[in-house]
Amino acid sequence: MLKQSLLGISLCALIAIISLLLVKLWPTLILSPLILGVLLGLVIGNLTPASFHSHIQHGLTLCSKPILRLGVILYGFRITVDGLLAVGWTGLSLSLFVTLTTLALGCYLGEKVFKLDKQTSFLTAMGAAVCGAAAVLAAELVARAKPHQTAIAVATVVLFGTILMLLYPLLYHLGFLFLSPWQYGFYTGASIHEVAQVLAAGEAAGEPAAAIAVIVKMTRVLLLAPILILAGLYFNAYYRAQSDNTARIPLYIPWFVFGFIFCIGLNSLNKIPVNVIALIQAFDLFLLTMAMSALGLNTRLKALKRLGLRPFYLGGVLVLWLMLSTWTVVTLFV
Repeated sequence: MLKQSLLGISLCALIAIISLLLVKLWPTLILSPLILGVLLGLVIGNLTPASFHSHIQHGLTLCSKPILRLGVILYGFRITVDGLLAVGWTGLSLSLFVTLTTLALGCYLGEKVFKLDKQTSFLTAMGAAVCGAAAVLAAELVARAKPHQTAIAVATVVLFGTILMLLYPLLYHLGFLFLSPWQYGFYTGASIHEVAQVLAAGEAAGEPAAAIAVIVKMTRVLLLAPILILAGLYFNAYYRAQSDNTARIPLYIPWFVFGFIFCIGLNSLNKIPVNVIALIQAFDLFLLTMAMSALGLNTRLKALKRLGLRPFYLGGVLVLWLMLSTWTVVTLFV
């Protein structure tokens, strides 16, 4: 068992290192290490025989559960209370509106209109509403989703988040958005999926706009904690209702969320040296990339084919909602 664990963990670590090096050596690459990790894992996982997977499966499970939880906890070192307060109640209210409406809309449309399963709908909505792939990974633990459900949700939010990252600067410079640099910062931070995508799009209006965009984005990330706690209670009730023997369904409490909140508080004290925080963030990125690599290795393309294009239809509708609703709110109230 120890040998299998080490083999699986080592493979995920190797894929993570390769992903991080590719991003560092290729600065113009628009994909984050997280996405490269899942893509490389997907290729390797579908080209290797089933016998190989039996040798690495235990290690993949460790990467996709305890290592992932640690990555989510350390993600809190990217956020400070002062940073959140810098955008005031306007930024907090905007983030709350965008996150909750997108999450509710995604879950409803996914199940009722596009006939997706509950887990895929929830994960896709979480990725669009909160913080892209990182939110999908955290929500996977709560929803107890299967690898192919998580993978399709990640693919959806990455595709449409990348489209927004490239589209917003173009629309801004052509004058089609009719937003000031300040408003543009709020707009990008409140409506684009990934933190890296927000930073890239925000810089189109200058560094002040990019800074506002990232802070607004961080307020959305902060909402990850209470949403996961509530979602954990919901899915506990859901799985108990689906089971004839409720004793077999243990109560799942996402304790790692409290570690995430603790790290935010610790980071907000400004007692930890900047270089140490940078090391923690780099290590956290490595852990999350390992988890994404495990996700890719665990995903079978045949399972993705069964879902078809419906998750992408859902992702497209959510992107239109984010673009139009956020632009309206920012224009009227910011």
